[in-house]
Amino acid sequence: QLACPLDLGCHSVKKGFMAFGAKQIGLLAFFTGVGILLIVLGAALQKVYWSLFVLFIYLFSPVSEVLCGGALSSGFDSESGWKNVGQFITGFMSMSGLALTLVLAHVNIISLQTMGYTLAGGVVMLGTAAFAIYSYKKGSDAFFGP
Repeated sequence: QLACPLDLGCHSVKKGFMAFGAKQIGLLAFFTGVGILLIVLGAALQKVYWSLFVLFIYLFSPVSEVLCGGALSSGFDSESGWKNVGQFITGFMSMSGLALTLVLAHVNIISLQTMGYTLAGGVVMLGTAAFAIYSYKKGSDAFFGP
């Protein structure tokens, strides 16, 4: 439970996105932007825009977990089937982004340079998501202190 930052008569606020500090939100936004930049840059340099499908996969992969009610949940729960389905679909789509990049490069639709940029952007975006989940579960002072 966190205290309400404004004195609006609320006594407590459940732990949610308020658990992130300004530094964490800034880092998450920066690294997400770097990941998107790498993917778009890889597509634009070779003027072959097939790798932008990977960007759409990464941007829409959390939607399934949000719709299934498992967004930032406490982990695997055998009694909550919908949360587990949402986590599975999110993980499947995230790994599909990496796999689609490799398949596009294998059939010579994109160049190896574009594959490198796209894979680097994907790793940055997946690392950012892992950092966000870890920070949320450990609390607001996981990396940066109070």
